[in-house]
Amino acid sequence: MCGGLGGVMAAVARGARSSPRASGSDVVGILPTTDAGAANGWVDVVVPTGLGHARNVVVVASADAVVAVGGAAGTLSELALAWQLGRPVVALATHGGWAADLAGRAVDARRDDVVHAARTPADAVRLALELSAAAPEG
Repeated sequence: MCGGLGGVMAAVARGARSSPRASGSDVVGILPTTDAGAANGWVDVVVPTGLGHARNVVVVASADAVVAVGGAAGTLSELALAWQLGRPVVALATHGGWAADLAGRAVDARRDDVVHAARTPADAVRLALELSAAAPEG
Protein backbone atom coordinates (compact mmCIF):
# COMPACT_ATOMS: atom_id res chain seq x y z
CA MET A 1 0.00 0.00 0.00
CA CYS A 2 1.22 3.48 -0.79
CA GLY A 3 0.00 6.95 -1.64
CA GLY A 4 -0.47 5.88 -5.25
CA LEU A 5 1.13 8.83 -7.05
CA GLY A 6 4.63 9.38 -8.49
CA GLY A 7 8.18 9.49 -7.15
CA VAL A 8 8.82 7.24 -4.16
CA MET A 9 5.19 6.09 -4.24
CA ALA A 10 5.63 4.83 -7.81
CA ALA A 11 8.91 3.12 -6.87
CA VAL A 12 7.15 1.39 -3.96
CA ALA A 13 4.32 0.21 -6.20
CA ARG A 14 6.73 -0.97 -8.91
CA GLY A 15 8.86 -2.84 -6.36
CA ALA A 16 5.83 -4.46 -4.75
CA ARG A 17 4.40 -5.48 -8.10
CA SER A 18 7.68 -7.10 -9.20
CA SER A 19 8.43 -8.88 -5.91
CA PRO A 20 8.18 -12.67 -6.09
CA ARG A 21 7.08 -12.58 -2.44
CA ALA A 22 4.01 -10.52 -3.40
CA SER A 23 3.08 -12.61 -6.42
CA GLY A 24 -0.68 -12.71 -6.74
CA SER A 25 -1.15 -9.73 -4.42
CA ASP A 26 -2.53 -6.35 -5.35
CA VAL A 27 -0.76 -3.01 -5.00
CA VAL A 28 -3.13 -0.51 -3.39
CA GLY A 29 -2.82 3.24 -4.00
CA ILE A 30 -4.63 5.60 -1.61
CA LEU A 31 -4.94 8.83 -3.62
CA PRO A 32 -5.43 12.29 -2.15
CA THR A 33 -7.68 13.33 -5.06
CA THR A 34 -10.85 11.96 -6.61
CA ASP A 35 -9.03 11.45 -9.92
CA ALA A 36 -8.40 7.69 -10.23
CA GLY A 37 -6.40 8.41 -13.39
CA ALA A 38 -3.71 10.11 -11.29
CA ALA A 39 -2.53 6.74 -9.94
CA ASN A 40 0.83 5.47 -11.11
CA GLY A 41 0.83 2.56 -13.57
CA TRP A 42 1.88 -0.07 -11.01
CA VAL A 43 -1.18 0.36 -8.78
CA ASP A 44 -3.76 -2.42 -9.12
CA VAL A 45 -6.40 -1.10 -6.72
CA VAL A 46 -6.96 2.66 -6.79
CA VAL A 47 -8.74 4.34 -3.89
CA PRO A 48 -9.46 7.96 -4.91
CA THR A 49 -10.32 9.51 -1.52
CA GLY A 50 -10.64 13.23 -2.23
CA LEU A 51 -9.19 13.73 1.27
CA GLY A 52 -6.04 15.64 0.33
CA HIS A 53 -3.41 15.33 3.07
CA ALA A 54 -5.95 13.69 5.37
CA ARG A 55 -5.55 10.55 3.24
CA ASN A 56 -2.31 10.02 5.19
CA VAL A 57 -4.44 8.76 8.08
CA VAL A 58 -5.96 6.10 5.80
CA VAL A 59 -2.54 5.04 4.48
CA VAL A 60 -0.96 4.75 7.94
CA ALA A 61 -3.97 3.22 9.72
CA SER A 62 -4.10 0.51 7.05
CA ALA A 63 -0.42 -0.38 7.42
CA ASP A 64 1.23 -2.95 9.67
CA ALA A 65 4.46 -0.92 9.53
CA VAL A 66 5.56 2.31 7.87
CA VAL A 67 8.73 2.72 5.79
CA ALA A 68 9.95 6.28 5.25
CA VAL A 69 12.15 7.22 2.30
CA GLY A 70 13.43 10.78 2.04
CA GLY A 71 10.48 12.98 2.66
CA ALA A 72 9.19 16.42 3.35
CA ALA A 73 6.08 17.56 5.23
CA GLY A 74 3.81 14.76 3.99
CA THR A 75 6.28 12.11 5.12
CA LEU A 76 6.65 13.82 8.49
CA SER A 77 2.88 13.82 8.95
CA GLU A 78 2.73 10.10 8.10
CA LEU A 79 5.51 9.38 10.59
CA ALA A 80 3.71 11.31 13.33
CA LEU A 81 0.50 9.41 12.58
CA ALA A 82 2.39 6.11 12.68
CA TRP A 83 3.72 6.94 16.16
CA GLN A 84 0.26 7.97 17.34
CA LEU A 85 -1.31 4.79 15.96
CA GLY A 86 1.44 2.56 17.33
CA ARG A 87 2.76 1.41 13.96
CA PRO A 88 6.45 0.43 13.77
CA VAL A 89 8.48 2.92 11.73
CA VAL A 90 11.53 2.12 9.61
CA ALA A 91 13.48 4.93 7.95
CA LEU A 92 15.87 4.54 5.05
CA ALA A 93 18.78 6.46 6.53
CA THR A 94 20.62 6.95 3.25
CA HIS A 95 18.12 8.99 1.23
CA GLY A 96 17.91 12.34 3.02
CA GLY A 97 14.80 14.15 4.16
CA TRP A 98 12.92 13.38 7.35
CA ALA A 99 13.71 9.69 7.04
CA ALA A 100 17.46 10.32 7.35
CA ASP A 101 16.99 12.98 10.05
CA LEU A 102 14.93 10.66 12.26
CA ALA A 103 16.53 7.28 11.55
CA GLY A 104 17.70 5.69 14.79
CA ARG A 105 16.18 8.41 16.99
CA ALA A 106 13.78 7.99 19.87
CA VAL A 107 10.56 9.82 19.12
CA ASP A 108 8.47 9.29 22.23
CA ALA A 109 10.29 8.63 25.49
CA ARG A 110 7.00 7.78 27.18
CA ARG A 111 6.55 4.72 24.97
CA ASP A 112 10.15 3.89 24.05
CA ASP A 113 9.28 4.43 20.38
CA VAL A 114 12.22 4.61 18.02
CA VAL A 115 12.54 5.14 14.31
CA HIS A 116 14.36 2.02 13.18
CA ALA A 117 17.18 2.77 10.75
CA ALA A 118 17.85 0.80 7.55
CA ARG A 119 20.72 1.30 5.12
CA THR A 120 19.18 -0.31 2.03
CA PRO A 121 15.64 -0.71 0.67
CA ALA A 122 15.90 -4.50 1.15
CA ASP A 123 16.90 -4.00 4.80
CA ALA A 124 13.99 -1.58 5.28
CA VAL A 125 11.48 -4.11 3.94
CA ARG A 126 12.99 -6.96 5.97
CA LEU A 127 12.94 -4.89 9.16
CA ALA A 128 9.38 -3.66 8.55
CA LEU A 129 8.19 -7.26 8.09
CA GLU A 130 9.97 -8.35 11.28
CA LEU A 131 8.58 -5.44 13.30
CA SER A 132 5.03 -5.87 12.02
CA ALA A 133 5.13 -9.61 12.82
CA ALA A 134 6.32 -8.84 16.36
CA ALA A 135 3.90 -5.95 17.01
CA PRO A 136 0.94 -6.60 19.26
CA GLU A 137 -2.39 -6.56 17.48
CA GLY A 138 -4.31 -3.43 18.21
